[in-house]
Amino acid sequence: MKNKVEHRCRILEMVDRNHITLKEAASLVSLSYRHLRRLYKRYKDNGESGLVHGLQGKKSNRKIKKNLRKKILSRYKKDYQHHGPTFTAQKLSHLGYAISRETLRRWLIDEGLWRQNEKHIYQRCNKKVQKNFGERIWLFVHEHTWLGKTYNNLYLFCLMDEATGVTLSLISEKNTTRAAMKILWMWVEKYGILMSLCCESKYVYTKDRENKASQDENGIKPKTGFYDVCEILGIETIIASLSQAPRSLKHNFLLYINKLLPQLQTKSIHTISKANRFMNNGFLKQFNRLFAYKHSDSDDFHVQLSENDNLHNIICFHTKKRISGQRTFTYKNRQFRIYNDNSVLPPPHAEVTVKEWLDGSVHVFYGRVEVTVEEIL
Repeated sequence: MKNKVEHRCRILEMVDRNHITLKEAASLVSLSYRHLRRLYKRYKDNGESGLVHGLQGKKSNRKIKKNLRKKILSRYKKDYQHHGPTFTAQKLSHLGYAISRETLRRWLIDEGLWRQNEKHIYQRCNKKVQKNFGERIWLFVHEHTWLGKTYNNLYLFCLMDEATGVTLSLISEKNTTRAAMKILWMWVEKYGILMSLCCESKYVYTKDRENKASQDENGIKPKTGFYDVCEILGIETIIASLSQAPRSLKHNFLLYINKLLPQLQTKSIHTISKANRFMNNGFLKQFNRLFAYKHSDSDDFHVQLSENDNLHNIICFHTKKRISGQRTFTYKNRQFRIYNDNSVLPPPHAEVTVKEWLDGSVHVFYGRVEVTVEEIL
């Protein structure tokens, strides 16, 4: 089931439990009230399958034939290779080829004959402060010498709820998406799946050199593993900086820093593990009790995990790989082979999903079934 369908299913479950109204749910899934009412009726009758579009997986009746596509692409390579899709579509219409410029543009991008122009990414964050717990969470990262001269500058990852100011934090040696995944894991495990997350663009778009080729070909910036995890969980990611956060939230974040730093120095804490243990074993609970706030009409918008959900397989790095004829594949300069004694054995040249857990271990899945692999030294 696709992520969008899973997200709508979670929202409708909250409607079913009378946590929110259909009108509030319509704004959360960006649908009109009437359309969501129709979806809710289908959900009540058929369950999750009722939310899947009836034409999903079927061929369109208006699909252009493959022979015609080959003729148009060959004509483009011959006469219009140095022109754009708009000009080419106009010229082809005079020759009897009725095709829209957008269809032609997608074909050219797929064939590597056209590169999409990059646009400046700017996302305006809604200034209206959310009133429900879990509706919008902010990810703040602050660099400082938290543990004195033991380490160089360390990074404090802090998640704060916009409606209540509830805080969760983690100190990491590096400012990476892996550390962002760890703090997200802690939040989901403690409170549940949040609705939306505000963070900087570095946690959404990657600058990995391995993905630069695909970026140049398609003109689309590759996403990070942290963004993929948010997509799987149905969390909306909003690109925003600390300056765009509500004033009360910025005040709470600066207050948290001013409270935490003297405590670490007083307790003579000089290791990252001890610092994280200190925050989770009482400091955060005391801070939230003193400085978190709650609206009178606030509700909890978190969605709890089901019994079958394994966070190890969700909050991790997901990579698609195609295995060879001998059922081997390469991942991060390491070569692996799939055992032949697996109950479900993927055929040669099949596509598998490689999941690297946050502890560094590698797990391979064919569909939803995990297959046993060995590393070839």
